[in-house]
Amino acid sequence: MADVGNVNRPQGLRPVGTVGSAGYCGRIQVFATSTSDSAAIGIGDPVIPTSTGDANGLMVATRLTQAGTTQILGAVVGIVPDPTNLTTTFRAASSATKILVDTDPNTIYEVSDSDTIANTTSIAITDIGQNCTLALGTVDTTTGNGRTVLGTTIGTTTTLDVKILGLSPKVGNLVGDYAKYLVKINRSAYANNVAGI
Repeated sequence: MADVGNVNRPQGLRPVGTVGSAGYCGRIQVFATSTSDSAAIGIGDPVIPTSTGDANGLMVATRLTQAGTTQILGAVVGIVPDPTNLTTTFRAASSATKILVDTDPNTIYEVSDSDTIANTTSIAITDIGQNCTLALGTVDTTTGNGRTVLGTTIGTTTTLDVKILGLSPKVGNLVGDYAKYLVKINRSAYANNVAGI
């Protein structure tokens, strides 16, 4: 199929459902960030645990920086508002901000494919059921969205970041460049890693 209907508009990992019969409700947990963390974090960016907590006893999280190496807590779904700056839509670099993360390992996310990373080809229908890495982009500071997309490594390896469940059924979404796929976090901090099919 041609990919004329797809638009290059990555928005990170967007929760759209849950594995199983229950509707999506997510499991939202608050995490802290550290002023020593120089990475901005957008809505839809996957975050990972650090080995410390903040003064209030919250686990400190940071943005996934290297795919396929660290267990993922989940994807950011919101930022706790800063009363001194109510226009902030993302976690700015080097700020002690609280972020809201969907930590449910059964959450299904929609995420964009991209063929612009390392000149790779698009995800194919035969890749459905496989595991895949994620690739991180810079945060869109206007919308606050992260630009995480599907990465370049696809296979049955249990340590890859997400499992590809299928093409998103939205109208106009076609297999090819920038297609939207449904995925589940495979390298979850709250569940066992599973080999691809």
